[in-house]
Amino acid sequence: MSAATITSKGQLTLPKAVRDRLELGPGDRVDFGLAPDGRFDSIPVKASIKILKGCVPAPKNPSPSKRWRRQCAPAPSASPHRLQQ
Repeated sequence: MSAATITSKGQLTLPKAVRDRLELGPGDRVDFGLAPDGRFDSIPVKASIKILKGCVPAPKNPSPSKRWRRQCAPAPSASPHRLQQ
């Protein structure tokens, strides 16, 4: 078990063994949650896909073309009503 000391500013430095095990680095966040047995769990906050917003430019023509719509439309023979005889 590893231990850490809280500073007068309320800061806590996680021991290196804990940081390594949780794969934490500078700037990473850790959430603390209360477990049913009364202990606290520390949960590393992994990056969200939301941080990628804006990395890919918006398409110049956001609406799909007529050709694309025809390609994606279900074939008439795939209709469940036509399969029943």
